[in-house]
Amino acid sequence: GAHDGPRFTTLDSWMASRPEYKQKGDFLLQMDIEGTEYAALLATRRVHLRRFRIMVIEFHDVAAWSSKPFFQVVRATFAKLLQDFVPVHIHANNFEGVANSGGVPLPRVFEMTLLRRDRAKPLGPCDSFPHPLDKPNDPDRPEIVLPPVWYRQVQARKAAPAAAQAPR
Repeated sequence: GAHDGPRFTTLDSWMASRPEYKQKGDFLLQMDIEGTEYAALLATRRVHLRRFRIMVIEFHDVAAWSSKPFFQVVRATFAKLLQDFVPVHIHANNFEGVANSGGVPLPRVFEMTLLRRDRAKPLGPCDSFPHPLDKPNDPDRPEIVLPPVWYRQVQARKAAPAAAQAPR
């Protein structure tokens, strides 16, 4: 959570209590904390996040991103993560289904794998999700296909500055 208490502990406190984090080297974080991930990540010191080479995080409450106050928390969370990490995989969790926000289909829950930037090599964008190696979280429900708005806008933003500088 975002603070230490009877029901929650911060990632900073948890790491400080674990002897293995006193050792050198990289670690892997797998986080599925049912919606508390945003506050927990924002409360974690950047130096502690950078101890992880890979982070696999399940993000919940995606339908609530259309709420401006909540989206500010989401934006701050991803801004913090993207300082040191690059997303290398995303997979919509098909168990909770899809919500619609302003005409954009949103999986209610998705899993993202992030790789620390000093370990990442440019590979180029993926153009379809789910990836052929993905498996549905619930095998009895259809896989959620992420629409291009989830990944093509990033490609368009990268191409825009180059197009603006092209000779006429």
